[in-house]
Amino acid sequence: MAEANPGDDYSDQLGWTYALAGRKADAEAQYRVLLQRGLRDVQDMPSGDAAAQSMAFLARAYAYIGDRADAIKYANRAVATMPSSGAFRQRPVVLVISAGALAWAREIAAARALYRQLLELSFEIKPRGLWCDPMSAPMRADPAFRAMMAEHGVDVSVDPHRRDTWPKPAASQPGT
Repeated sequence: MAEANPGDDYSDQLGWTYALAGRKADAEAQYRVLLQRGLRDVQDMPSGDAAAQSMAFLARAYAYIGDRADAIKYANRAVATMPSSGAFRQRPVVLVISAGALAWAREIAAARALYRQLLELSFEIKPRGLWCDPMSAPMRADPAFRAMMAEHGVDVSVDPHRRDTWPKPAASQPGT
């Protein structure tokens, strides 16, 4: 039998999935596994996009388990560790995960600043997707965030948790 590869640890994905499913204890257990492995791993990583992405995931784990100080610390470190150029794929990932971690750590102004940077990049998650992203949930009550998202074409009256606020499909025309 092949030995398990530590890089194949899915504790972050499982933690996030359990969190979305409302399984708080399972999510927290997975995030604690991530933190044990992740903290060891980032110590040996050179500064750059891979380290930044790892730190962003650590920030999200800390935010989820309620460790506000470490969530803020690792979100800030993740952004600071990003190279000034390049990392076209990692930069948006680091920004969106770090912004979400800051939002859940109640650092609304800092999270908003990262969302603003993210909106300036080409990235597959569009403003409407960011609005509906569960990591953005703490931001939806912030008037400045609402205004910023509205400037990018988001209908901020949509509440992802309330179907009655969702856009209605256009009535189909006969023959279409």
